[in-house]
Amino acid sequence: MNKIIFLFLFIVSSFSNNILIPSLKINLKGIPQDLVLSEDNIIVANDEGVVENYNYKTKIIKQIISLEKIKDFTGDEAYPSIYSLDYLDGAYLVISDSGVNGFSNMWIYENSKIRNIINSLDKKVIIKAKFINKNEILLGFLGNEVSKLNIKTKKYDYLTKLRNSRLSDFALSSNKKRAVFSSESGIFDIVNIQNGKIIKTPKPIHVDNVFRVSYKKGIISGAGQDRRASIYNYEKDISYYFKAPFLVYNTSLSPSGKLVAFSMDENNNISIFNTKTKEKIAILKGASRIIKLEFKDEKTIVAISSKNIIIWELK
Repeated sequence: MNKIIFLFLFIVSSFSNNILIPSLKINLKGIPQDLVLSEDNIIVANDEGVVENYNYKTKIIKQIISLEKIKDFTGDEAYPSIYSLDYLDGAYLVISDSGVNGFSNMWIYENSKIRNIINSLDKKVIIKAKFINKNEILLGFLGNEVSKLNIKTKKYDYLTKLRNSRLSDFALSSNKKRAVFSSESGIFDIVNIQNGKIIKTPKPIHVDNVFRVSYKKGIISGAGQDRRASIYNYEKDISYYFKAPFLVYNTSLSPSGKLVAFSMDENNNISIFNTKTKEKIAILKGASRIIKLEFKDEKTIVAISSKNIIIWELK
């Protein structure tokens, strides 16, 4: 009996070393809405039309973009919320509220100049936009449509309707040849981004809305309203999920795809798992209302939460 108690205490004590608190918290202006990591830069967009860049090495935060006010549905002036952000080789891609019937504005900021690519006259409701390269953008629309836009010509190479359910999220593969799309249906659609065709629709893992997806090195993770934290291996066509005690709002894979992070309890703790062994290797504490999280590398996790950037370092 004493041996059993000792073993239990040893296991609890051992895992307690993997309950981690933030190594750093940075205060932000406004409520952050999206997060992008690029080398040592942590780039955040907020609900006041502002994009800020925090440099991980210099510890300096700079305001990069401040969008002009718009008129909201009441006719009052207000700063537009930015709800999608990307960065590539000095260019920032921003999707913001136009203030007109829920339609979107799309901007590219580069070399201290900002240009409008899409506005309310185009009557597009964009959920997310990501650079494929400096000349092409992948767009996901509210109606669960995917399109590739040529920036120079402002023409769409294709427009593919994926499903009748509302689009929730999409994520590009590491090589930017494919993308996984999630929706309220709970189904993953994997798309060839060059032609917009569906390559594969895996056997459903979720039974409800998938809030967030991540796609790294052939591994896909999903965060579901059905309290499922899922993993799908594209090459092996196999999947599994962890059952959570609460809605799973966020997920991110490490660059290698070997580790996955899920926000999967009501206390906003983040659980880190090994995607191959399914072992839980750490719990990250100290956040509130996690909006998005990303792996900077195999050891560093960054999240935006309330009015903060939060950083944890795995042991």
